[in-house]
Amino acid sequence: MKTPKTPAPPRYPVTMETYADIAGYTLASMAKFEPSCFNGVVSVKRYRITVEEIDEPQIFIAERLQKLWDESDNIHHYGPLKAYAQAAGIKLLGGFALKRVRK
Repeated sequence: MKTPKTPAPPRYPVTMETYADIAGYTLASMAKFEPSCFNGVVSVKRYRITVEEIDEPQIFIAERLQKLWDESDNIHHYGPLKAYAQAAGIKLLGGFALKRVRK
């Protein structure tokens, strides 16, 4: 029987961009204050994570929001999209989900 290979460690530093809002649950799930061993994962090295918002022109945010508005297939998204647009001073055009791809 072969012994499984230990995976190669990731190369650091890691830099990435995401649309995920790194707050609340996401941030709390990364916050580990003590070394641990859980489900075979040994966590004894320390890491520093820096999260910063990328400053972009409002037009890009408005375009992404409009695309979500046009193509959403979930009625539960109506309220949050509408509220975000209102808070950001963005006017959504057309009706909700008018351009969604129907299967």
